[in-house]
Amino acid sequence: SESAPVRAAAVEVIGALRIADGAVAIPSLLNDKWPEVRVAAAVAAGQLEVRPAIPTLLERARDDDSGMRRACLDALRQLKEPLVVPLAVAALSDPTTQLSALQCLAELGGPENSPIVIKVATRNSSSDVVNLAIQSLSSWSQREELTVERQTELDLSVRELQGASGILAAWNVVGPLPPNAASAVVELLGVDSQSVAKADTGNEPWIHLFGVGPDSRLRADTKASGVRVAYSEFHVTDPATAQVLMSSNAPLRVWLNGKSVLTRAEPRRFQPDADRFEVELAQGTNRLVIQLGVVPDAAIEFHVRFRQKSSRAEHEALVEAALARTGNVERGRKLFLNVEKSNCLKCHRLGEQGEKIGPELTGIGSRFSRIHIIESLLDPSRTIAAGFQSQTVAMTDGRVLSGLKISETVDTLVLADNQGKKHSLRKADIEESQAHAGSVMPDGLEKTLTVDEFVDLITFLTSEKPTPGR
Repeated sequence: SESAPVRAAAVEVIGALRIADGAVAIPSLLNDKWPEVRVAAAVAAGQLEVRPAIPTLLERARDDDSGMRRACLDALRQLKEPLVVPLAVAALSDPTTQLSALQCLAELGGPENSPIVIKVATRNSSSDVVNLAIQSLSSWSQREELTVERQTELDLSVRELQGASGILAAWNVVGPLPPNAASAVVELLGVDSQSVAKADTGNEPWIHLFGVGPDSRLRADTKASGVRVAYSEFHVTDPATAQVLMSSNAPLRVWLNGKSVLTRAEPRRFQPDADRFEVELAQGTNRLVIQLGVVPDAAIEFHVRFRQKSSRAEHEALVEAALARTGNVERGRKLFLNVEKSNCLKCHRLGEQGEKIGPELTGIGSRFSRIHIIESLLDPSRTIAAGFQSQTVAMTDGRVLSGLKISETVDTLVLADNQGKKHSLRKADIEESQAHAGSVMPDGLEKTLTVDEFVDLITFLTSEKPTPGR
């Protein structure tokens, strides 16, 4: 077709339907003059496993267009092309290609990539990024060619990343088991995770499961009747009181470091963060053990994370309200779009509206858990996305300005303050400049909202998921 959108749509269908005869056209379409056709061809190259396209995909993975770079990384991963690894490492520095790059390294990378993966996951609190990093490190630690010391290092990295993020994404699960066998496994896990090898699990092997999505949800697909036991370990640097947020559609019994911390005898509908309770975390490695009961005619689902509670009672009241209640999406949308009420669009972009000063909010509900969104609103400096640290500048005329660096040239620095106002500063007039850990986003935004409005706003943000074509 002479129409680029028609060509792109045709290529998308060829790839989606796995029409093998279309593979011959893919390499040439990767050089089409229209970007939407090139992107569609890159996606189809992976779906149809078009190996002759690999040289062009490797070249196009450095394209100026981020959509093309992502499509090429994904295609090269599907083609299992090892030359994509250094390209993926380079792509980790770009937020638009970070997730595709991590997926490449998870499947084609190895322990040598662990330092950069840990660095990215530590600086980016997106659930998808943390989930993939934990899965990569856990999988690499199982490689037989590694020394025991290297396996131990990678396992510790997983525990530290889970402890720092509060996201428990890596689990060991066994079952279904008879109740007495499950109790024996739980008892051994209360002493030492290595002791589970002594437990009688019949023919049921231990399997590794990893969380996915904003809630790091795990699913045991088998519907066979019986009890399952799961455990995850995490490392914290200091003892602390924490709140555990979890959910499962199964009856639950939960232990932390051998101490019972929750019993719920009845099954219920899976609802993220529905089970909430306080625990005392020990310095070093902690082990959370879950016994999951029988769910008739359904696969078992569960998720677990933890957080340190705020010292401010008014903040905790808002947290509990936003976790316990479901607000109104449309009212929340109106609040978000009301710049005078919420201030959000002064700095953030959602779809085609707002400024590109702070982190992009389009699709935020698919990247972050509800509790993360809540805490980011109440305490902006608690977790700052990479590249969004604030900067304080002292001018020769006595002014002191703080904000986010928007752009910089040889002669000029542009800062955006916490009201979204941009300041263009001559470098010759800057006496001192210093980056600091605080967020540009101002504290106290929740004070302009009622409790109901806060809940509505959180409900809208968590419902904001990407749609096809966005």
